[in-house]
Amino acid sequence: FTINDQSIDFVPPSFKTLLESIPKYHPRVMVKKEDWSRLQSKSMSYKESSYIIEEAGRIIGMQIPSERDATIQFEGRDDKETNKIKKIFSKKVGDEFGNSLKILTQAYVLTKKKKYFNIAIKWMREATSWDPKGLTRINDFGDALIMESLAVAVDVFWDQLNPKDRSEILHQIVARAN
Repeated sequence: FTINDQSIDFVPPSFKTLLESIPKYHPRVMVKKEDWSRLQSKSMSYKESSYIIEEAGRIIGMQIPSERDATIQFEGRDDKETNKIKKIFSKKVGDEFGNSLKILTQAYVLTKKKKYFNIAIKWMREATSWDPKGLTRINDFGDALIMESLAVAVDVFWDQLNPKDRSEILHQIVARAN
């Protein structure tokens, strides 16, 4: 492409304008509140929806991972290998937590069945007990998945969360995002 005197200047909106344009209602990330019913009826015929609901059913029966699950069970031959093992264990917990909470949230969006919220809130409360600079932080990818899944879940479940849960979940998200 070429930039010359005839090019149009792109002036992004101010940060204040950007913030003011964010809807005050929830959800607004995975699905907009006003589009939710339409998304539900449209998506139920998709095979992916059946997969999500089936996976969510499996997750309901799972034990929620704990932060201690990221503790390594053995050490490597040297510090470098031990650090690699720590990253693997950390990522495993982050992946398991993040992917599971994401599926529970998606199943709720698809069905609005309270059972998915009831399990998801247990997962979110478990995560609020974790040290965001602790074992699950060792691996950036797992840590980011925890943060992302909490952010999407808090948005979808916003109206159902009590102020204490909201505050603790948001604290976890902000600490991990920073």
